[in-house]
Amino acid sequence: MKEYLTIGEVSKMKGVGIKSLRYYDRLGILKPAYINPDTGYRYYSIEQMLMLDMILLCLGLDIPLKQMQEYMDNEGHLDMKGLLKDGRKKAEEKATRIQDTLFQIDGLERRIRGAEEIRNKGSDSYSKYIGERMVIALPWNHPSTDDKAYMSEVTKLYSLSQKLELTVFYQ
Repeated sequence: MKEYLTIGEVSKMKGVGIKSLRYYDRLGILKPAYINPDTGYRYYSIEQMLMLDMILLCLGLDIPLKQMQEYMDNEGHLDMKGLLKDGRKKAEEKATRIQDTLFQIDGLERRIRGAEEIRNKGSDSYSKYIGERMVIALPWNHPSTDDKAYMSEVTKLYSLSQKLELTVFYQ
């Protein structure tokens, strides 16, 4: 007789809740290899652990589990190449978004440090070396501590940079 894993063993082995495994069954993406007709207990084959790994990968990449049906043929076989190809694309897009967010965080932290430096100096003048680059600017006719005016002008510059299809670097 073929050896099976109980639903509890699979749950512990893969760190997946039993309710989740039952949900995957209802979706039709991970049906138990065997269900005991007397007890209703669910059993999984070792080979199915790869399918569970693919499900967990989809969850990590924000691929809806209902979309996994698109990668399965009529016999329930998974098109792993197609899923991995699309998964790679989603992961790369996610990595790009994360890199962009980290870049923005770095810029905001620099801006906060710069604002703190200005406040600590207590003067109305401020100078900073900026390496060679193309810059768009608006005239500044406000006190250096006018945060509301500053945010308004930054918003105008940001909108202008988007219209001009420029990359925004916070300085």
